[in-house]
Amino acid sequence: MLARMPAYKSRNVSAPAMGKKMVDTRSRRSVFGVSRAAPEAVELKWLLDTGIHLIGADEGSLLAYDEAKRVLRFVMTAGNRRSEQKLIGQTVPLSRGLTGLAAQLQEVQIGTPTYHKIEQVGRHGSTPLEPRNVIAAPMVARGVLLGVMTAVRFSPHPVFTMEEGKLLGRFAAVAGLVIEQHRRLEALAAERKGHPVTVDGTGDRHQRKILAAIAEVRRHRPQAMAGLARTIGDVAALIVADTRDADAIQ
Repeated sequence: MLARMPAYKSRNVSAPAMGKKMVDTRSRRSVFGVSRAAPEAVELKWLLDTGIHLIGADEGSLLAYDEAKRVLRFVMTAGNRRSEQKLIGQTVPLSRGLTGLAAQLQEVQIGTPTYHKIEQVGRHGSTPLEPRNVIAAPMVARGVLLGVMTAVRFSPHPVFTMEEGKLLGRFAAVAGLVIEQHRRLEALAAERKGHPVTVDGTGDRHQRKILAAIAEVRRHRPQAMAGLARTIGDVAALIVADTRDADAIQ
Protein backbone atom coordinates (compact mmCIF):
# COMPACT_ATOMS: atom_id res chain seq x y z
CA MET A 1 0.00 0.00 0.00
CA LEU A 2 1.20 3.49 -0.83
CA ALA A 3 0.33 6.74 0.84
CA ARG A 4 0.75 10.21 -0.61
CA MET A 5 1.40 12.82 2.05
CA PRO A 6 0.14 16.39 1.70
CA ALA A 7 2.61 19.23 1.25
CA TYR A 8 3.05 21.01 4.56
CA LYS A 9 5.81 22.29 6.79
CA SER A 10 6.72 20.33 9.86
CA ARG A 11 6.25 21.83 13.28
CA ASN A 12 9.26 23.07 15.18
CA VAL A 13 10.00 19.94 17.18
CA SER A 14 13.11 19.08 19.10
CA ALA A 15 15.42 16.44 17.65
CA PRO A 16 19.01 15.36 18.17
CA ALA A 17 21.39 17.81 16.58
CA MET A 18 23.06 16.46 13.46
CA GLY A 19 26.74 16.81 12.79
CA LYS A 20 30.05 15.04 13.04
CA LYS A 21 29.43 13.93 16.60
CA MET A 22 26.35 11.99 15.48
CA VAL A 23 28.20 10.05 12.78
CA ASP A 24 28.63 6.37 13.54
CA THR A 25 31.92 5.30 11.95
CA ARG A 26 30.54 1.78 11.51
CA SER A 27 28.23 3.20 8.84
CA ARG A 28 31.27 4.04 6.74
CA ARG A 29 32.73 0.54 7.02
CA SER A 30 29.61 -1.55 6.50
CA VAL A 31 26.04 -1.54 5.21
CA PHE A 32 23.48 -3.38 7.37
CA GLY A 33 26.40 -5.22 8.95
CA VAL A 34 27.71 -6.19 5.49
CA SER A 35 31.23 -5.15 4.56
CA ARG A 36 31.15 -2.61 1.73
CA ALA A 37 33.47 -4.91 -0.22
CA ALA A 38 31.12 -7.91 0.11
CA PRO A 39 29.01 -9.08 -2.89
CA GLU A 40 25.80 -8.32 -0.98
CA ALA A 41 26.83 -4.67 -0.52
CA VAL A 42 27.56 -4.43 -4.25
CA GLU A 43 24.09 -5.84 -4.97
CA LEU A 44 22.49 -3.30 -2.64
CA LYS A 45 24.35 -0.47 -4.34
CA TRP A 46 23.25 -1.72 -7.75
CA LEU A 47 19.62 -2.00 -6.64
CA LEU A 48 19.69 1.56 -5.30
CA ASP A 49 21.40 2.95 -8.43
CA THR A 50 18.98 1.16 -10.75
CA GLY A 51 15.90 2.09 -8.76
CA ILE A 52 16.58 5.83 -8.69
CA HIS A 53 17.63 5.79 -12.36
CA LEU A 54 14.41 4.13 -13.51
CA ILE A 55 12.18 6.64 -11.72
CA GLY A 56 14.27 9.66 -12.65
CA ALA A 57 15.33 10.65 -9.13
CA ASP A 58 18.26 12.98 -8.46
CA GLU A 59 19.57 10.97 -5.52
CA GLY A 60 18.69 7.98 -3.40
CA SER A 61 19.73 6.50 -0.07
CA LEU A 62 19.54 3.41 2.08
CA LEU A 63 18.89 3.96 5.78
CA ALA A 64 19.40 1.11 8.26
CA TYR A 65 17.08 0.72 11.23
CA ASP A 66 18.81 0.91 14.60
CA GLU A 67 16.28 -0.79 16.88
CA ALA A 68 18.11 0.07 20.11
CA LYS A 69 18.12 3.82 19.38
CA ARG A 70 14.91 3.81 17.30
CA VAL A 71 16.51 5.77 14.50
CA LEU A 72 17.17 5.27 10.80
CA ARG A 73 20.82 5.79 9.86
CA PHE A 74 22.10 6.73 6.39
CA VAL A 75 24.45 3.95 5.26
CA MET A 76 24.50 4.33 1.46
CA THR A 77 23.72 7.10 -1.04
CA ALA A 78 23.64 7.14 -4.83
CA GLY A 79 23.62 10.01 -7.29
CA ASN A 80 26.09 12.42 -5.69
CA ARG A 81 29.38 11.53 -4.02
CA ARG A 82 29.47 14.74 -2.00
CA SER A 83 26.03 13.99 -0.64
CA GLU A 84 27.14 10.51 0.33
CA GLN A 85 30.09 11.90 2.29
CA LYS A 86 27.77 14.35 4.04
CA LEU A 87 24.83 12.04 4.72
CA ILE A 88 26.49 8.79 5.82
CA GLY A 89 26.04 8.35 9.55
CA GLN A 90 23.32 10.99 9.99
CA THR A 91 20.10 9.75 11.54
CA VAL A 92 16.36 10.25 11.25
CA PRO A 93 14.20 9.56 14.33
CA LEU A 94 11.65 6.85 13.73
CA SER A 95 8.86 9.29 14.58
CA ARG A 96 9.87 11.99 12.08
CA GLY A 97 9.18 12.70 8.42
CA LEU A 98 8.12 10.53 5.51
CA THR A 99 11.07 8.21 6.05
CA GLY A 100 10.13 7.55 9.66
CA LEU A 101 6.49 7.11 8.70
CA ALA A 102 7.37 4.58 5.99
CA ALA A 103 9.35 2.62 8.59
CA GLN A 104 6.60 2.73 11.21
CA LEU A 105 3.75 1.79 8.87
CA GLN A 106 5.89 -0.44 6.63
CA GLU A 107 4.26 1.23 3.64
CA VAL A 108 5.67 3.33 0.80
CA GLN A 109 5.24 7.09 1.39
CA ILE A 110 5.32 9.80 -1.30
CA GLY A 111 5.32 13.55 -0.76
CA THR A 112 7.32 16.60 0.29
CA PRO A 113 9.85 16.44 3.15
CA THR A 114 8.47 17.16 6.61
CA TYR A 115 11.70 16.60 8.57
CA HIS A 116 14.34 19.29 8.07
CA LYS A 117 17.17 18.36 10.45
CA ILE A 118 19.37 16.59 7.89
CA GLU A 119 22.52 18.44 6.87
CA GLN A 120 22.59 18.89 3.08
CA VAL A 121 25.46 19.54 0.68
CA GLY A 122 23.81 21.84 -1.84
CA ARG A 123 23.03 25.47 -1.01
CA HIS A 124 21.11 28.28 -2.67
CA GLY A 125 22.95 31.30 -1.33
CA SER A 126 22.93 30.81 2.44
CA THR A 127 19.95 28.45 2.36
CA PRO A 128 20.49 24.66 2.32
CA LEU A 129 19.11 23.05 -0.81
CA GLU A 130 16.70 20.36 0.43
CA PRO A 131 14.80 17.71 -1.54
CA ARG A 132 11.38 18.85 -2.73
CA ASN A 133 9.95 15.41 -3.56
CA VAL A 134 10.56 12.17 -1.69
CA ILE A 135 9.69 8.49 -1.96
CA ALA A 136 10.40 6.40 1.15
CA ALA A 137 10.05 2.63 0.72
CA PRO A 138 10.51 0.28 3.70
CA MET A 139 12.82 -2.72 3.50
CA VAL A 140 11.15 -5.54 5.39
CA ALA A 141 11.86 -9.27 5.72
CA ARG A 142 9.52 -11.69 7.49
CA GLY A 143 7.66 -8.76 8.99
CA VAL A 144 10.84 -7.29 10.51
CA LEU A 145 11.88 -3.74 9.59
CA LEU A 146 15.42 -3.60 8.19
CA GLY A 147 15.53 -0.06 6.89
CA VAL A 148 14.21 2.33 4.26
CA MET A 149 15.15 3.05 0.65
CA THR A 150 14.58 6.66 -0.40
CA ALA A 151 14.58 8.57 -3.67
CA VAL A 152 14.53 12.39 -3.93
CA ARG A 153 14.15 15.18 -6.45
CA PHE A 154 15.42 18.67 -5.69
CA SER A 155 12.95 20.43 -8.02
CA PRO A 156 9.26 20.74 -7.12
CA HIS A 157 8.19 19.33 -10.50
CA PRO A 158 7.57 16.75 -11.69
CA VAL A 159 6.26 15.17 -8.51
CA PHE A 160 6.76 11.47 -7.97
CA THR A 161 3.84 9.34 -9.13
CA MET A 162 2.19 6.42 -7.38
CA GLU A 163 3.60 4.11 -10.06
CA GLU A 164 7.13 5.35 -9.37
CA GLY A 165 6.52 4.75 -5.67
CA LYS A 166 5.43 1.18 -6.37
CA LEU A 167 8.51 0.56 -8.50
CA LEU A 168 10.91 1.81 -5.83
CA GLY A 169 9.00 -0.26 -3.29
CA ARG A 170 9.74 -3.38 -5.31
CA PHE A 171 13.45 -2.61 -5.40
CA ALA A 172 13.30 -2.08 -1.63
CA ALA A 173 11.66 -5.50 -1.27
CA VAL A 174 14.50 -7.15 -3.20
CA ALA A 175 17.06 -5.26 -1.10
CA GLY A 176 15.37 -6.61 2.02
CA LEU A 177 15.73 -10.12 0.63
CA VAL A 178 19.47 -9.60 0.06
CA ILE A 179 19.98 -8.34 3.62
CA GLU A 180 17.91 -11.15 5.15
CA GLN A 181 19.84 -13.81 3.25
CA HIS A 182 23.16 -12.36 4.41
CA ARG A 183 22.05 -12.29 8.04
CA ARG A 184 20.79 -15.86 7.92
CA LEU A 185 24.10 -17.07 6.53
CA GLU A 186 25.98 -15.10 9.17
CA ALA A 187 23.82 -16.67 11.88
CA LEU A 188 24.49 -20.14 10.51
CA ALA A 189 28.22 -19.44 10.44
CA ALA A 190 28.12 -18.27 14.06
CA GLU A 191 26.21 -21.38 15.11
CA ARG A 192 28.77 -23.64 13.50
CA LYS A 193 31.63 -21.75 15.12
CA GLY A 194 33.72 -21.12 12.05
CA HIS A 195 32.99 -24.37 10.25
CA PRO A 196 32.18 -24.06 6.52
CA VAL A 197 28.56 -23.14 6.06
CA THR A 198 26.46 -25.59 4.09
CA VAL A 199 22.98 -24.18 3.68
CA ASP A 200 20.77 -27.24 3.87
CA GLY A 201 17.50 -25.73 5.12
CA THR A 202 14.66 -25.65 2.64
CA GLY A 203 14.05 -21.92 3.17
CA ASP A 204 17.74 -21.12 2.73
CA ARG A 205 18.00 -23.14 -0.48
CA HIS A 206 15.02 -21.31 -1.91
CA GLN A 207 16.44 -17.90 -0.98
CA ARG A 208 19.75 -18.79 -2.63
CA LYS A 209 17.90 -19.80 -5.80
CA ILE A 210 15.98 -16.52 -5.85
CA LEU A 211 19.15 -14.46 -5.43
CA ALA A 212 20.94 -16.52 -8.08
CA ALA A 213 18.08 -15.91 -10.50
CA ILE A 214 18.22 -12.16 -9.83
CA ALA A 215 21.98 -12.15 -10.44
CA GLU A 216 21.51 -14.08 -13.70
CA VAL A 217 18.99 -11.58 -15.04
CA ARG A 218 21.19 -8.69 -13.99
CA ARG A 219 24.17 -10.23 -15.80
CA HIS A 220 22.47 -11.06 -19.10
CA ARG A 221 19.47 -8.71 -19.34
CA PRO A 222 19.88 -5.75 -17.00
CA GLN A 223 17.12 -3.88 -18.84
CA ALA A 224 14.65 -6.48 -17.53
CA MET A 225 15.38 -5.77 -13.86
CA ALA A 226 12.48 -3.33 -13.52
CA GLY A 227 10.03 -5.99 -14.65
CA LEU A 228 11.65 -8.57 -12.39
CA ALA A 229 11.43 -6.26 -9.37
CA ARG A 230 7.76 -5.63 -10.18
CA THR A 231 7.04 -9.35 -10.38
CA ILE A 232 8.89 -10.18 -7.15
CA GLY A 233 7.10 -7.36 -5.34
CA ASP A 234 3.68 -8.54 -6.55
CA VAL A 235 4.34 -12.14 -5.55
CA ALA A 236 5.69 -11.11 -2.14
CA ALA A 237 2.58 -8.98 -1.52
CA LEU A 238 0.32 -11.93 -2.34
CA ILE A 239 2.25 -14.28 -0.05
CA VAL A 240 2.19 -11.82 2.85
CA ALA A 241 -1.54 -11.26 2.34
CA ASP A 242 -2.19 -15.01 2.37
CA THR A 243 -0.12 -15.41 5.55
CA ARG A 244 -2.01 -12.64 7.33
CA ASP A 245 -5.35 -14.16 6.28
CA ALA A 246 -4.27 -17.55 7.63
CA ASP A 247 -3.13 -16.02 10.92
CA ALA A 248 -6.44 -14.19 11.25
CA ILE A 249 -8.38 -17.43 10.75
CA GLN A 250 -6.34 -19.21 13.39
